[in-house]
Order: sequence, then C-alpha cells, then structure tokens
Amino acid sequence: MNWQKKANLKIKHMSKQRQAFEYIIPMAMNIDKFKLMRNQVIVEYDPKQVEKTPSGIYAPVGALNHDIAANFVPRVGKVFKLPKMLYYNKKDMANSMRWKTEIEIEIGDTVWMNHVTALDSQYTFKGKNYKLINYEDIVCAKRNGKVIMINGYILCKPVFEIKKALIFEKKEEILTHAVVEYIGKHIEEYQDPRRCESDSIKVGDTVVFDKRALGKKRYLESDYFHVLDGKPHLVVQRYMIAGIIN
Repeated sequence: MNWQKKANLKIKHMSKQRQAFEYIIPMAMNIDKFKLMRNQVIVEYDPKQVEKTPSGIYAPVGALNHDIAANFVPRVGKVFKLPKMLYYNKKDMANSMRWKTEIEIEIGDTVWMNHVTALDSQYTFKGKNYKLINYEDIVCAKRNGKVIMINGYILCKPVFEIKKALIFEKKEEILTHAVVEYIGKHIEEYQDPRRCESDSIKVGDTVVFDKRALGKKRYLESDYFHVLDGKPHLVVQRYMIAGIIN
C-alpha cells in the first residue's frame, strides 16, 4: 500500500471518529430514579461548553482541530449521582476498577473527565444533559475553588526545548520534562502488577517520564479551553514518572 492510500485511509478514519463524537444523540431518561451499579458516576454537562473560551469568546467550530478528540469533547461537568462504593478485585478484571482507591468526590463537585467519556451513555432529563461514566475516568475536581486530584492523577506544567531532528535537521519543540503543579493521594495497588509508584513526589518537583508511558500522557483540556486555571496541564499518573530532577 502506497503512502497516498495510507493517507486517505487515515483521513477517512479521522472523519468517522469526528462524526462519532459529534452525532451521539442523548436518550431521554428519568435520572432521579436511575440506580447506579458499581464504579459508575452520573455527571451533568453542557454539550456546547467547547464553543466558548474562558474569556467568554465563542470560537467557530472550524477553528478547532477536529482530528484531536480532546479539542471538541466536553471535558467538564458537575457530579449528580455517586455509587455507594468502588469495586476493586484483582481477580475480576472485567468489572473491577483498574486500581484500588476510595471515592474522593462529592455531589455538586465540578469534575474534569477523560475525553473517552464522549462515547459513554448520554441522557437528557428536564432540559439538561448527563453522562454515565466510570469513576476511573475522572481526573480531578474543584470544590470551593480548591483543586482535588482523583484516581492518583497528577497535573504537570509541560516544559519544552527546541531540538534539531537527526534525520531531517528540522528544529522541533520537544517535551523534555515537566513541573508538578497539582497532586493527590497515590495509588497503593494496581491490577497490573507492572505498575508501581512512589509517594515521594510532591508539588514543585521537576520530573521526567518513563519512555514506555510517552503515549499515555495527555492534556487535561484542549488547546483552546483552559477552564481549570487558564493554563495547559499534562495529565499523568505516578507510575509514568521515571525520576525527579534535583
């Protein structure tokens, strides 16, 4: 297969991905009577939140990069209903949380979610929109102005350096390390035994990442809508960190 055919297939895939995120039709449901099963959370969200920047400017849809899911998926919501407990069982991988943790959010908290929740079940009730999401897809919360990190996640300020590529001698901006800005409780146990983390990392530390985790790092919000505090933040978990630079 030549490069042109590969490029066309990639464009076709991106187009389908964009449509999947944009054309999900929420189902009418009485959320008040909805009984949650284990590890599920109901979050109220605004489907049009990505059209407006924190400064109040409405961005045209064409200005967003629709090939990057995080740029057009509503990432912020308000907790409407919580489970009674979180189920964790290393022998039940299909139903269990991927790590052991406790419920750290409350009803009414504003939460930031993983962009994959765009494909989760969506409902409408009394003119409002809701998502049924997994607890482990929540990154952080805000309560009375305080940022609370969830699920062992850390928010870091990315630090880039201009480096020259070896093959094409092209200068590129490359992420080299990051500074920890928000941090919560560490995860004591994962289902995956290869994952382990240290509780010695603290706010202000400059960290470098394990090369095996390079593809797992992501930004909390899109390039256009930094609602948390007006700045971009990398989302990582402690096991992705290879070391601390003194």
